[in-house]
Amino acid sequence: MEPVEPPPPPPSPFNPTPRPMVPTGRSGCSKPLVIGCVVLFLLGAVGVIGGLVYLAKNATSLLQWSFRQIETSVMAQLPPDVTPDERERLRQAFADATVAIQGIQGDPARASRVQTELMELARSARSSNLTREDVRKITESLERLAGKEPEQTPSPPG
Repeated sequence: MEPVEPPPPPPSPFNPTPRPMVPTGRSGCSKPLVIGCVVLFLLGAVGVIGGLVYLAKNATSLLQWSFRQIETSVMAQLPPDVTPDERERLRQAFADATVAIQGIQGDPARASRVQTELMELARSARSSNLTREDVRKITESLERLAGKEPEQTPSPPG
């Protein structure tokens, strides 16, 4: 009995000539596909490394930008019972903390502490209805961030 050869593949609807049979010993991805995947991977790796270098060089300016966003958010949400003196103290605390943030470049340990403080501030500022007590805590936190001893103001009766 002679071996039966498989029938040729059907013709393509776009090209009516029958396709030649591919040798069965060959499998896997084609060279152009592999090369394209490697190139894409390398471009992605270069992009990630470039992003990390950018972050390392501009960490202070990015930190200042996020700090300005927090300041804008807090100042826009001040409750009506905050006195002008408390408002001015808060504004001054933000200004002093801004100077402190500018001075942390080159000090990774201090930068880490500042980032932790800013995360706490951002969490406090996210509250949609700040209270006078929240404003006092934020002001004291900013004063500590700036390296000043927070003024001891009595908590409002409540």
